[in-house]
Amino acid sequence: MASSEGSGGLFHAISQGDTARVHSLLRARSDPNAVSDALGFPATPLILSAAMGETAIAKLLLEARASPAAAPHVGATALHAACGQSGSAELVELLLSYGAAADALDEMSCSPLYCACLEGKNDCVRALLEAQASADLAASDGCTPLFVACHEGDHECVNLLLSAGAAVDKASLDGALPLHIAAQNGFVECAEALLAAGADLSQRFHQLTALGIAQQMGHLEMTRCLERASSDRLRDGLTSASSRASLASADTQMRARELESRVELLRLEDARERHANSSQEVHIKEELLCPITAELMLDPVFTADGQTYERGAIERWLEEHDTSPLTGEPLEHLGLTPNVLVRGMCRKYLEQLEAQPKYADSTSRVCVGSPSRPTTAHSRQGPISRLFQ
Repeated sequence: MASSEGSGGLFHAISQGDTARVHSLLRARSDPNAVSDALGFPATPLILSAAMGETAIAKLLLEARASPAAAPHVGATALHAACGQSGSAELVELLLSYGAAADALDEMSCSPLYCACLEGKNDCVRALLEAQASADLAASDGCTPLFVACHEGDHECVNLLLSAGAAVDKASLDGALPLHIAAQNGFVECAEALLAAGADLSQRFHQLTALGIAQQMGHLEMTRCLERASSDRLRDGLTSASSRASLASADTQMRARELESRVELLRLEDARERHANSSQEVHIKEELLCPITAELMLDPVFTADGQTYERGAIERWLEEHDTSPLTGEPLEHLGLTPNVLVRGMCRKYLEQLEAQPKYADSTSRVCVGSPSRPTTAHSRQGPISRLFQ
């Protein structure tokens, strides 16, 4: 006979960490695969226990035939929750031993390994890689676990991924490489690990090599690191005829990419204008708005003090000022560096808005706001937006 408390009692016992009560309820035939939204988001008992790091409870549920593949909310499994929330390698290993898919993807194409790298859970990263999880599965924005680890400045994670065969020069959809993001943020140890793995120093992002990015951002130690690497490679004869030919064609390729970017920017500007002139409210996170124009950014760039603005707006400001528009403080230099991550966030947001049927007739109005989000065992703010929290 099934438990009279139903699944609600099971969820409550798990939330209290009451292993004995969970065991009793399962023996009374409480459903280990029930889905409840009583906590504010759809979850199974196993996902809840994984998010809380309750390994003993998770084992009881698995023994009672709880499904490790269940993903009732945004495609996130118990393994995602274990990697992104509790960070328990023991729990990750338990789930894998019961058949959890190491390369399961949620709705944003984030893998458990991506989540572990994002949260700095390197014991989980190690456990997943030992289980043959793919080191190169990219999220919907093209960012790989290695890209994320470089953005976070986690050189231990970078080394783990590279040791597992992660592609050192796999680019995001915007064309940024892990070395570019390490150079942008000044993470020298990450850059050194990438260079030791053969990262390409000649690849450009928005006309700048990693060295150019480091110089423009004012990262002196990173600049010296990349200059040494360039000198060492030239001295050791690592430049080949094929690489010289590649460099010779770089200008043509760069111009083609610039043209594509301009066309895409015009399309997005048109979409932004349609939504700005429409009648229905659409909420946008404040960090996606340019501080100068208060509009959704489409081509965000960094200034020397690390603030992000729409390129056109800050360029107009810098024509007459050498200070920060936000603080009034003098800027160390007037160089601008593309903020690829915020750019991906803004464009992804607008593209998703365009794809929604209820906005197809351009009847929505863009406004500032922070829409409420359900509490979830697996953070659902997208692969890029989570990087900026």
